[in-house]
Amino acid sequence: MSTIRNGSGRVSLDELKVIKLYRAFCTVAELALDRGFTIKKPEILRPKNEDASFVIDYPTFRKAFVAVETVSAPGGSEIPSTASSAPNAVAAAHTTCVEKVDREALRFQCKTRAVSSTASTSHAEVDEAEVAVKKSGKKEKRSDDARDKGGFMVFFQHEDSLTIASILHMRTKAIKKLGMGAHMLIVAQNRVQAALRKEAEELASRIDETTGERIMSIQLMEEDELVYNPTRHETVPKHIPLTPQEAEAMLKEKALQAAQLPRILKDDPIVQYYGLERGRVVRIERNSEQSGSYEMFRVVT
Repeated sequence: MSTIRNGSGRVSLDELKVIKLYRAFCTVAELALDRGFTIKKPEILRPKNEDASFVIDYPTFRKAFVAVETVSAPGGSEIPSTASSAPNAVAAAHTTCVEKVDREALRFQCKTRAVSSTASTSHAEVDEAEVAVKKSGKKEKRSDDARDKGGFMVFFQHEDSLTIASILHMRTKAIKKLGMGAHMLIVAQNRVQAALRKEAEELASRIDETTGERIMSIQLMEEDELVYNPTRHETVPKHIPLTPQEAEAMLKEKALQAAQLPRILKDDPIVQYYGLERGRVVRIERNSEQSGSYEMFRVVT
C-alpha cells in the first residue's frame, strides 16, 4: 500500500485519516450488498455487484478520490507535493502533504434488487434472476421487507461536526434522487452526539400525510464503527436477518410470540450493520465443539 509521508518519513495525520476513510468505504460497499442493494454509484464499485469479493485497493482509492495539494516551502513559496524527490532536500525536509478527499464522489447510490437475496443465494445469482424477470416482462412481486421500498443512499459527511441542518440537506438530496420511502445512511467523521441521534430518529419517523408511508429512513454511523466489517470477524457467529414473513412463519412453527425471544439491542454492531428496525428477528447460527451446529433467534429491541 502506497503512503504519503512528510519530510520526516512518518505517515502524516492526514494520511491516517484517509486510510480510515478507505476502510469505512470498503465496509459500506459490503454493507450495501448485504442489505440487498445493487451499487450504481460510485461506478468504480460496480464490478462488486457481479463479484462480491471484488475490492478496490488503496492506491486505486487514492487515485479516484484523494488529491494531494501543494504545500508551502520555507520562505513562503509554493511547491508541488512531489518535492520530496527533488534535489533540494532541505526544502523537502520541511514539507507536509495536505490530503483533500472528494467526499461528494464517495456518495453511494444504490437500487433495490428485484429479487431479494438470501443466505444461500449469491449476488451473481440474484442479478441473473433480476435479468430473467426483466426479459420475461413479468412484474416481480416484492416482499413487505422495508429494504424493498425505495433505494439506498450513503453520504460521507463533509463537515467536522454533523448538525441537524446538514442532515436535512442530505435528506432533501436523497428524496430528490430516490423518492419517498427510501433509505439513507450518513457516515460521520467524528462522534455523533446523543441529542443529534434523537433528532435524526424523530426526523426518520415522519410520515407522508398523503400516503401514510415513512418519508425517509435515516441512519447515522461513525467512521470508527465502519473501519472493519463486524459480520466478517472470526469470533462473530453468522447472523441472518429474517424478513417479516420468515419471522412470522418461524414463530408460528415454534408456537412463540416475538416478545418471548431473547433480545438483541438496537445499537448492537450487527444490527447497525444491517440497519434493522426494532421488532426485526435475526437467526444466529453457531458452532460448538460440544453440541455441534445449532441456531437461535433474537428480536431487535
